[in-house]
Amino acid sequence: MDNLNEFMQPTNAPSGKTIPVAMPVGIQNQLPIGKVNYSNLDINTKPYRAVVSLARTAGAFQDIQEAINHVNKNFAGGGILIRKGRYVLSKNITLYNNIFLLGEDSLNSIIDFGQGTNQVEIGTVSNVSVENLTIQDAWGTTGAIYVANSSNIRIRNNSFSGNTGTSGSGADVFLDQVVSESEAIDVSYNKTQGCGNFLRITLGARSNSYSFNIVDLPLAEAFEAVDFGVGVPGNFLGNTVFSPIKAAFSGLFNSARLVDNTVAFSGTYATNNYAFDLTSTSRSNIIIGNRVSAATGGGIRITSGSYNDIGNNVFDSLDLPPVQLQNSFFTQINGNYLSNTSGTNPVIYMGTSSNTVITGNTLINKQAGADGALLLASSSNVITGNYIKDGGSGTAYCVRIGTNSNNNAIVGNRLEFTTGSVLDGGSANVSASNA
Repeated sequence: MDNLNEFMQPTNAPSGKTIPVAMPVGIQNQLPIGKVNYSNLDINTKPYRAVVSLARTAGAFQDIQEAINHVNKNFAGGGILIRKGRYVLSKNITLYNNIFLLGEDSLNSIIDFGQGTNQVEIGTVSNVSVENLTIQDAWGTTGAIYVANSSNIRIRNNSFSGNTGTSGSGADVFLDQVVSESEAIDVSYNKTQGCGNFLRITLGARSNSYSFNIVDLPLAEAFEAVDFGVGVPGNFLGNTVFSPIKAAFSGLFNSARLVDNTVAFSGTYATNNYAFDLTSTSRSNIIIGNRVSAATGGGIRITSGSYNDIGNNVFDSLDLPPVQLQNSFFTQINGNYLSNTSGTNPVIYMGTSSNTVITGNTLINKQAGADGALLLASSSNVITGNYIKDGGSGTAYCVRIGTNSNNNAIVGNRLEFTTGSVLDGGSANVSASNA
């Protein structure tokens, strides 16, 4: 069958309605990354699509899984074109090696799991794509798309809706035990609204990429790195998270790049809600070029972390501290614009953290309180070359050093204040050449 515009009437179609069906398209033994070649689909302008050869087609089917099984058995892989329509499913969709699942229209090719526990399942396979679909109402605890021990997986340009799980802890995409030798997991250009997690990861490869996704009103952490004592690496690039109920990026990250992401808080949120909440020995991460704005919430909190680099971020008008370090060591905080609007929280709070270098930042406490713009409850840190402004009055200081905080150097900063520059409650601290 060569006519890709042909529709068939499924036996389970509602009375009086025609639902388009899945049509497998034979692939010439590979699914290279590149640009789509469908002349009759208006997606040629998206350079992140995959190349599909229409050398042969296998006919139309009334069941998506039947089409997948046919292409797997007869072609050892291929493409399944999901025509526009709503497909209500009460069973899993299982994908095999070299399967390309493509929706004709990302908003109107709809896979609906009917608030059941089924999902798209990708297990111990390679070279698989799920693209250009809407996937909704998967209420299981392992995600609308579940990936386990697989590599070279592409999940792109999909729309997700209502995949919350029975307790709000479900996910749109769950990457489970994607171990270090599993490479090239790409979750990009997707959109979701009202999910549990958008992406939940347990272990991952450094080459994996999670980029340019738009997450609106997640009911749990938008990107959650589950703590198994190892940490999640990978590239988190250019994602946008609107109105998160909890942290936008949360968990144990290890050698990850969190770059050029945007988090926009609004409304009322849980106590101690941070855009980036790195926990349990997160280390060697690069957090650069991100933007966080909020009426409430904080920028980044690192607990028991080390060797993390926080640079060139804009964390503006936050209620909680834009940067909070707790029991963390060897952190670089460089070139950021950080401001808050709270009279009870500093711009940077450091608790029991050492060997931190804070340089070249702009710190502005717009509603200064007793803790000042920079609160050190830590020892052996260097603060130099920053512009620090404390805009309040009363007992506020630009830098406040707590009791038992020793051997800190506050040197060569520009300090602007109404009450005082540095309040030193510790010992053996150096404050010099601050203008």
